[in-house]
Amino acid sequence: MAEEIAKIISPYTETRNLDFFSGETCGLDLANRALAAGNHDYALEVSTTNAESCSPDAPAGITNADMAAAHYNVAVLYWVGGDPDASIAALAQARRANPGDEAVKAAIEELRSVQQAADDVRKAEERTRARRRSPSS
Repeated sequence: MAEEIAKIISPYTETRNLDFFSGETCGLDLANRALAAGNHDYALEVSTTNAESCSPDAPAGITNADMAAAHYNVAVLYWVGGDPDASIAALAQARRANPGDEAVKAAIEELRSVQQAADDVRKAEERTRARRRSPSS
């Protein structure tokens, strides 16, 4: 029933394509394989560990961009998992690691846009409920 109501209230949906970085540095490949296998929880666990342990190291070939990618992947997993606040926090870490990263900047803007749309829907639903509760004139 709730799904039918949601389709009436908001009949349009948008598909969003999100990048998920892979690579040999910072354990990105392992997280990518976990996600490809459909194991979201393990991908989040691995990605979180990767982001916490990844730091720039010139001799190892690890750059600020690699560190940003690790945090970005965490953000994507939180976003898909329905935790926008944790996603924004991870994106902020990615931005600190590599301030000029356009993918991170775009993701922050996109997530804020999605949050604003969700807030607008929630407010409209609250107004509708309030009108139904108020006595008719």
